[in-house]
Amino acid sequence: MIGSFRGDFVAAGTALSQLGRRCLTRAYRRLRTLFRLAIQPPTPAGTAFDAGFDGGSDRSSLWTVKHDLAAAMHGEAAKDALKLWLADMDLPCCDAIRSAIEARARRDTFGYTFQPPEMWQAVVRWLSEEHAWSVQPESLVFAPSCVTSFATATRAFTAPGDRVLVMTPLYGPVQHAVTGLGRELVRFPLREGADSGSGGGTGGAAAGTRELQMDLESRLGLLLPTVRLVLLCSPHNPSGRVWRTPELVALAAACARHGVPVVEDAIWADWCLWGEPFVPFAVAAAEAEASGFGVCRSVTLGARNLRTLAS
Repeated sequence: MIGSFRGDFVAAGTALSQLGRRCLTRAYRRLRTLFRLAIQPPTPAGTAFDAGFDGGSDRSSLWTVKHDLAAAMHGEAAKDALKLWLADMDLPCCDAIRSAIEARARRDTFGYTFQPPEMWQAVVRWLSEEHAWSVQPESLVFAPSCVTSFATATRAFTAPGDRVLVMTPLYGPVQHAVTGLGRELVRFPLREGADSGSGGGTGGAAAGTRELQMDLESRLGLLLPTVRLVLLCSPHNPSGRVWRTPELVALAAACARHGVPVVEDAIWADWCLWGEPFVPFAVAAAEAEASGFGVCRSVTLGARNLRTLAS
């Protein structure tokens, strides 16, 4: 089956290569900047930057899930197929990260560690400069992954048997976490709405495509009173839909009205495409509260493997 899709994968990869290279370069630079702010002084002006997109990296025989586990899970045909089944890049790690790991490995002991204040300061500065979100360091909590953090938040906000709403299509492991915790999974299927137009994409949609919509005033609005927790994937995975401020404010107001907390999976916040900016749900919730709609409790899960707690 996978082998039969090889031609389609190749065609898709060719069509996306130009756009993907530009987007990945921008995101790679931004993540490199965040790491540099946390571990080392600023790079002198004029220093060349090479993302390594023209070279790639040989990851064979490294027991990688993306390459070495594909055949075991999907059959021998997967060996020759393009590995698009896992969000794992085959690009060389940037020099700043490699240098930091190598420097640490040269020390003669390895034990339990904690996050230094400089790391939290860098994250706070990043959220402020990139997303106009003012967060205090004490609101940040380190966590191993978004899925485990979502499970923790689900335990905190709900009890066994409670209904948890997710918007589909959605990353599978998050949905499995709901049922694995003994909660009732409520799938809310997003539907295509208006065409994004030919003059440029909006909402994270490429020009000429149709956007996914929440339908908050109709379908979703009717479900909210029946659930105890909402998972918001923002930007949405796998569609890439970037939710706008009015949509998020309306969701926050509705959830505040029914006393439903929101867990925001914002792991792709720094990868928004087509120029639509990411708006943290906590920022929209604060706007809804300021407008008199009440308090919507929320937790934001970020790609920096941390949880941002917002009341």
